[in-house]
Amino acid sequence: MDALNQATAMCIDENELGTFFEKLNQQIGSVKEFVSFCIMYKEYKRVIKKLDFNDMLIMALTAPPLKVRALFIDEAQDLSLLQWKVIKHWAQAIEYVCVCGDDDQSIYKFSGATPTGMFDFQNSENAKKVVLEQSHRLPKRVFNIAVELQKSMGDRVEKEYQPRDEKGIVTYCNDDVS
Repeated sequence: MDALNQATAMCIDENELGTFFEKLNQQIGSVKEFVSFCIMYKEYKRVIKKLDFNDMLIMALTAPPLKVRALFIDEAQDLSLLQWKVIKHWAQAIEYVCVCGDDDQSIYKFSGATPTGMFDFQNSENAKKVVLEQSHRLPKRVFNIAVELQKSMGDRVEKEYQPRDEKGIVTYCNDDVS
């Protein structure tokens, strides 16, 4: 089920489900079984007249845009491609759209999140980018470790920000109890 939800969130075409499943490299069944499950699940929902979350997002793409003046999106680094499509659909008719997030904090790639979605949105909508330059969360020692970890991250947008003034404490725990 997780693989199907991820594929839908990533807007994987039904004809590409088998290829998508192969790339996941999971030992939970064959490609044929996965594609068969996808077809049966879709039919099951139709028969029992139920929707899942992704179905609602797909329906939102054909519904009239929201009639609101402002839209605030928080934790945008964890939105899927399908969710971004809904936001772009809504944004057409909304005067003020504020998208907030930090690609360094993205934790939902496994479920189809697109951390670069914020920056794709910024470019496609010609939006103004504002980077908060001061962390109120990270003391200096934690900040320095985070900066080192960020160097190994791909698909990351470079940004400058400063840690809190205090030094902070970093404690390492060793799992080796011999």
